[in-house]
Amino acid sequence: NGLEEAFMVNHMAPFILSAMLFPLLRANAPARIINVNAGLYVFGRFDLNRTPMGADFSPLRTYMNTKLCNVLFTRRFARAIQDSGVTINANHPGVIRTGLGESGLSGRIIHRTIKRFWKSPEAGAAAPVWLATDPQLENTNGLFFDLKQERPYAANARNEILIDSLYEYSWIESNLSDFYI
Repeated sequence: NGLEEAFMVNHMAPFILSAMLFPLLRANAPARIINVNAGLYVFGRFDLNRTPMGADFSPLRTYMNTKLCNVLFTRRFARAIQDSGVTINANHPGVIRTGLGESGLSGRIIHRTIKRFWKSPEAGAAAPVWLATDPQLENTNGLFFDLKQERPYAANARNEILIDSLYEYSWIESNLSDFYI
């Protein structure tokens, strides 16, 4: 449908999965949705007319922008599902040793130099699993966690008009009006 790939992976896929699973999660509440995010969202910008189509594309910029979209969605979906027995939160699990960002000469050099200091995928799973299972967090909804520490949302994630615009846009683009929450 012409949407940029990272926008689809980092925003639309979690949006669609959450929307479609929500009726089942609500029927089996309590339940939790954890959106794995990145602390780099704080540098993201979202333009409804450019970001979804990749008109403002560059690898790092697009990553930050689409992670911001995921955070905006997390905040808005949390409002929509409040009091349903289902919660949603965003989590930055730390910097994980994956293949992300290894393309190009500079990416390969950076990865060879510093990736040994990054967490293994197994260690990176600790914070999201904690968010999904800790009984003390059962009613925690709509928050951002850096590892296991709650953090306030950055200014770019507090624009309510932008949050609502992206939410409506996502429902339209996903063709999931039957699931609208």
